[in-house]
Amino acid sequence: MPSTVDGLFERNGFARRDLGGAVVPAVRRGRRVLVIEIGAGWSTPAVVRRLVEQVVRALPGARLVRISRDRAEVPGDLTGRTLAIRADVTEVLARTPGPRTRSTPNP
Repeated sequence: MPSTVDGLFERNGFARRDLGGAVVPAVRRGRRVLVIEIGAGWSTPAVVRRLVEQVVRALPGARLVRISRDRAEVPGDLTGRTLAIRADVTEVLARTPGPRTRSTPNP
């Protein structure tokens, strides 16, 4: 794993116990990462949107689902690794099936 991932979380003020503390060890164990961003607009893009995009760029197998009523667009360099859903989040969640059980145990 690139050391830039560790630095990315530290540069953005995440302590090890926060997001970086969960994502980095999981990726080191070979787990895939799906980032789901819900309702992040443009009032403070550096706080959520740009950080999420940097995380997806830094992790080669990571994918991003961005749900936003007004601003679901994603950067061109992340094409093929993203799903942009332009809709109200309450509508999206209302159409989402309930919880599913895994067919295989989680290692």
